[in-house]
Amino acid sequence: ALAGETLEPLGEAVELFEKALALRPLDSHLLVERSLAKACLEGSQLYEQGDWAGAIAKLQKVYEIKPEYVAGRAAQLLYEAHMARGNEQVEKEAYPLAQQEYSQALEIARQRGDEAVLMLFEAQHNLAEAYAKGRETKLAIQHYQEAFAAAGLGSASGSGSPLATYLEGAEAAVQEGNYALALKQYRQALASIA
Repeated sequence: ALAGETLEPLGEAVELFEKALALRPLDSHLLVERSLAKACLEGSQLYEQGDWAGAIAKLQKVYEIKPEYVAGRAAQLLYEAHMARGNEQVEKEAYPLAQQEYSQALEIARQRGDEAVLMLFEAQHNLAEAYAKGRETKLAIQHYQEAFAAAGLGSASGSGSPLATYLEGAEAAVQEGNYALALKQYRQALASIA
């Protein structure tokens, strides 16, 4: 995964910041940088242990101060922790809590911009499924539409591919108000590209 090996140098960074702070204990820049490195390292360790809540708490602090900390790896890890916590909530059938986690992950993906197309698609898809399982079909369809649009797959109509056929069927079902069929068509569209 992303955590352990790519964020290991933060341990050394924390030690170096400690040494620098021994010489300049009131340096606000050093204090902030040590705090960020320490929180990111601890968040990474908690992530590796599967402690999603702990990882989120640590990494959220880093993300709020420097969203692109460690070349965006902290944000990626925060996204993954929200997705994992959302998955846990789905397993417990706690769909509103899963929706909250996936929404947080989606917001992080949106902030990452064009580089995060797969993150956007994954978060929208998981959000759609959480709404579907919570019997909120219209919201599920909305998120499926946004997922395919984010991935640039919403415009496949007319191509004759299975994906286009399913997407066209889903849109036709939405227009007819047959949301159960639309949901089925979106799921089949996803299966056709998996």
